[in-house]
Amino acid sequence: MSHTPGPWRKLNAPESSNDAYWIEPDDRGTIVASIQLNSERGYDERTANARLIAAAPELLAACQSLVDYLVESHQDEFNNDHYGDNPDGCTYCQAIHEGGSAIAKAIGSGATNG
Repeated sequence: MSHTPGPWRKLNAPESSNDAYWIEPDDRGTIVASIQLNSERGYDERTANARLIAAAPELLAACQSLVDYLVESHQDEFNNDHYGDNPDGCTYCQAIHEGGSAIAKAIGSGATNG
């Protein structure tokens, strides 16, 4: 199952709700997330969390594009076992691993790119 397609937007929740913000897909009128008004988080942190959640579909797509680009541009080194160099210090490999791990976490998969 995949996530609700983006873009998403942050909206101020109605005063009648117990929420500070609602996150909903543009022009669909369904809530995909809410930020509680009565949480222990302060106003600035709740607002920052809402912005981050609303940006999630675009962040995931950007991360996938960047990891794909890094894998493609580093393919020569992969195919040639890093030309005998130690891959542990390879910044491309670290970025591919970290990006792949973040993507896997977002999509609910154990697989990573690279």
